[in-house]
Amino acid sequence: RFFPRITMAAFLQLIQNVFTPEMAHDVIESQTFLWVTRIIDIISTSIIGFILGYHLYTLITFNHHRSTHTSRSFASMSEALEAWTLGLNIITILYIISQLTGMILLTLDIWEVLPITFSCDIIVFIMVWVYHLSNSLFYGILVTRLQVAFYLSSMKYSNCTIVFLYTFIIIYTIFVCVGTPFLIYGQWLYDGVDGYADWCHIHTLTTTASSISIGIWILMDVIISIALCYLFIR
Repeated sequence: RFFPRITMAAFLQLIQNVFTPEMAHDVIESQTFLWVTRIIDIISTSIIGFILGYHLYTLITFNHHRSTHTSRSFASMSEALEAWTLGLNIITILYIISQLTGMILLTLDIWEVLPITFSCDIIVFIMVWVYHLSNSLFYGILVTRLQVAFYLSSMKYSNCTIVFLYTFIIIYTIFVCVGTPFLIYGQWLYDGVDGYADWCHIHTLTTTASSISIGIWILMDVIISIALCYLFIR
């Protein structure tokens, strides 16, 4: 036979492993993984910090140019569209800040800067909350761009559609943030050399409820992604 027989128990275990991925500790604690991750985190943090600075500089200089020079293109732009554009810029800045915050936390953690007196559970909760918040802000950017791109055209979407999308994103954010403490926990890892904790690692609870919750989270992610993709293509 080309395919082995899979029992129901093995199938359920496979599904649980997919919904609760856990990296082997021997890989996490290897020196190669440690230093590669440290270098990548520093590079990523620097790049995101540069993007944030450049984006802020662009917005400031753009607004200054706009306030000192009358532009014909802006003369024809409605105040409502200007408000949506301002909202898009604000959400974009918040998104970049959330990404930068997450990378700074990961960098401090992997470089063993966070003191052992801190609660590892709180650390991983904050990391995951920032991650989910950045996802929600990204979805918010896409919804706002729908308005900015099509507001003055015949392809403009109804207010009901936009409000529904924002409402779904808010429900999604509340669901994943409230459920985070019930799905993960933190644990300090040790290198076995000096006997002291090195860095805080995220662990996923291996329960049926946690697997179902992660499955719902993935489903909600898929729904909003497909919906936004359809609206942009349409």
